[in-house]
Parts: sequence; C-alpha cells; structure tokens
Amino acid sequence: MTGLVDPRVRFLDKSGWLGKGTAVDVIARLNKTIGDTTAEPSVKARLNNLGDSVAPMTSADFGLSMKRDIEKWAGVIKSANIKLD
Repeated sequence: MTGLVDPRVRFLDKSGWLGKGTAVDVIARLNKTIGDTTAEPSVKARLNNLGDSVAPMTSADFGLSMKRDIEKWAGVIKSANIKLD
C-alpha cells in the first residue's frame, strides 16, 4: 500500500494482505511467483523508489505475524480504552 508512506508515521506497518479462503495450492503458487518476481533487482529497485519493500514469508510465518499484530493492537486498543461505535 504505497499510498500510506508518510515520514511522520514511520512506525505504521503499511502492509496489506489478502487470501482468506484461497486454496493452499493457489497460495503456494502465488507465494513462489511473487517471491521470485520481487527478488529481481529491477523490481526491488522500483519498489524502493516508491517507498515500499517486500518481506517474503511462508504461510506459517504470515500466520505468526498476524497473531503478533492482533496481540499488539489489542493491547493498544485496551490501554487507550477504544470502543467501537
């Protein structure tokens, strides 16, 4: 999500994700294709010029990352007493 790049909020994790309900074989194929493509120097350079980067990971790593994010933001929400309207 390159549009979220803002030097005033460097702490913001601007990563995006999709995939709920997608077949495991499709995810594996997409993961390999995207990983191979984003490993190419020209693609890395272009993303870098746009202020973005890629953090390749397995589905299991992604699950752990999501778990950590949920725990982190749940703590922020609780400590700030944020309520859903």
